[in-house]
Amino acid sequence: MSMFVGKGRYKRPGVVLCLLSSFFMLWPLVSGCSPWIKVGDIATFQLRVNGRSDNKILVPGKAVKLDVVLIDRKGKSHSLAQKQLPAKHVKITVSSNAKYNPQTRMLTPLKPEETDEISENSVNNYKVTVLYFNRKEVFTYKPDIAAVFGPEPKNVKSMKVTIVAEKGKKPPYYNNMQGILFAKPKAPLLTPGKKIYLFIEVSDGKRTYKYHSLKPSYDFDLSVKRLSFQTQNMRWDSESESVIPSKAPSVKGKLYKLTIVYKGAKNIQQKFTFTPDFAMLKGPDPKLAKAFKVSLGTDPKSSLTKILPGKAVPLSIRVQDKYGRWFYNSTKGRKVPAYAKDRVFPGSLVKIESETLKYDPSKGVLQSSLAKASEMVDKKYEFTASYKDREEFKSEQSLEPDFLGLVAPHISTQEKILLKSPKGIKGGDGGRGANGADGQDTNDPSRRAEAGKPGEPGGTAIPGAPGEPGPSVRLNAGVVQSLDGKKKYILIQLKIEDKGTKYILRPYDAKPLRIVTQGGDGGDGGIGGPGGKGGSGGNGWRSGHGGNGGNGGESGNAGAGGNGGSIQAFLSSSALKRKFKFQSIAGKAGRAGQAGRPGAAGLPGKVVGDGGKTGVSSRGNDGKKGAPGKAGKPAKDGKRGRIRVRIQSDVLTKFSRKIPAVLKKILKPANGDW
Repeated sequence: MSMFVGKGRYKRPGVVLCLLSSFFMLWPLVSGCSPWIKVGDIATFQLRVNGRSDNKILVPGKAVKLDVVLIDRKGKSHSLAQKQLPAKHVKITVSSNAKYNPQTRMLTPLKPEETDEISENSVNNYKVTVLYFNRKEVFTYKPDIAAVFGPEPKNVKSMKVTIVAEKGKKPPYYNNMQGILFAKPKAPLLTPGKKIYLFIEVSDGKRTYKYHSLKPSYDFDLSVKRLSFQTQNMRWDSESESVIPSKAPSVKGKLYKLTIVYKGAKNIQQKFTFTPDFAMLKGPDPKLAKAFKVSLGTDPKSSLTKILPGKAVPLSIRVQDKYGRWFYNSTKGRKVPAYAKDRVFPGSLVKIESETLKYDPSKGVLQSSLAKASEMVDKKYEFTASYKDREEFKSEQSLEPDFLGLVAPHISTQEKILLKSPKGIKGGDGGRGANGADGQDTNDPSRRAEAGKPGEPGGTAIPGAPGEPGPSVRLNAGVVQSLDGKKKYILIQLKIEDKGTKYILRPYDAKPLRIVTQGGDGGDGGIGGPGGKGGSGGNGWRSGHGGNGGNGGESGNAGAGGNGGSIQAFLSSSALKRKFKFQSIAGKAGRAGQAGRPGAAGLPGKVVGDGGKTGVSSRGNDGKKGAPGKAGKPAKDGKRGRIRVRIQSDVLTKFSRKIPAVLKKILKPANGDW
């Protein structure tokens, strides 16, 4: 049935009311058709924290998500998070000790200032006020102070304290206690001035709260302000949150004492006692030391017997304290237990006396002089080591100079020196000759078609380059020996053309040294270029003749081999002739290049016409194949160079000024001096 009568008039007034009602659906207090819950229909007003309405405690500093949920009288829930409530008509405000973000609906309860007397009663509750239209509700939450600062004293059931080191899991006195053999201390040994840190666990029967000097936070933190530190000969450093044992001399012979008390709960405490370990700072007390040992080398339990002149040798001094622990003058680079790496006594506690060696206390080494190595022939390096104020703690040691070991790093084991010049460059190949052009066709039966053009000859190849002559060599050699004269060597000065001078040291009894200078091989000649193909004859009643192929190109000549280099040797004695094998080898000639291939003959054209009405048809002749190229000329091998060996007794003296200084310090001529 139509709703309208006439022009724009409604049939019934009730229809108008229904349309107006639909228009005002957005106004929940006016229309009975509203999608929002009316204030008067609210049965339950809830503020849910992280999805729960029964949560009445908030952890300071830990953000939570809020949701306003209204339950009507029919039991239906209307949630702000699910957009079932008009967001613009839901206003949330919080107390000054909290922050709220309306975009994310996140509430952050602020963490109160940490004080010595902080408790649940000393911190205001968190309040959240929710306004829905004209309905106002206030929700109050208690702060969970224990979660961030630890439980109140009345709730503490137990406390466990662990002494920890800055690095690692073992306590700071662990290494100090290793190696104790006798006279065990009353309490663990602790290094004066070395910070110790704390790891504390407290339980209230429900949760465990933790504090660590070096770790920032746990699930449930324990504030250091909950604790009281009572010390004797120690002090609590609040800045580093560590306990620092005193280094004052007056502490020697006393004890370090530390008591940790949970404030407000006197029965919750833990006590620690330590023995000041001044030996870790000043070394074992000379009056109470039990043993003194001296060795040479990196292993304190074994000793070296030789030293390379000019080198340093580790000096390992061990002193045993009253507890049986070993202390060292140096542990760097030494084979000592890992726990003993910090047991180093000051250099002032030892005295080293020597006329031939110098002691470096910072490195714990004895240094010998290379400049004075020759003065140590038939002598020994001697020194005396002693511990302060203990006459019986003295050790006299000696070292033999190792002259052969001094020479060993400079000895060459090379048995052959090959000096070869490079091979001559190969000649370039000749280019291919161009093909002849085809002859032109003809339609005239009385005339022969044009012949094909001849192919072009192949290009001439480039000859191979000759090999370079072998390097010329001059050798000076003389007999030398170690400073103590126990072993002979051959000192060689080798001058190689364009390569400078080198010095070679070989044992006198080594196999003969073979020195070879060789000329470079000649380069191969290039290949001659192939001749071009003859062109085809033109087509016609009388076809054209084929063109001749081009001749092959001439190949490149072979390069001659380079001559072997010359060798000139000056030896201090004829006996040295047996210590060398000299050889000059000529380079071999290269190969001549291959002659260029001849060009192929051109073919005659095709016969075309209509059956001989005007004459006799004929086919042109084949072209001729080109001639092969001319072969390049072979070359000759090079010639051996000249070898001259002369005996010159003063050869070492003549080139001694150029001998490296390090060799002159560790060697001397077999006869006489430099």
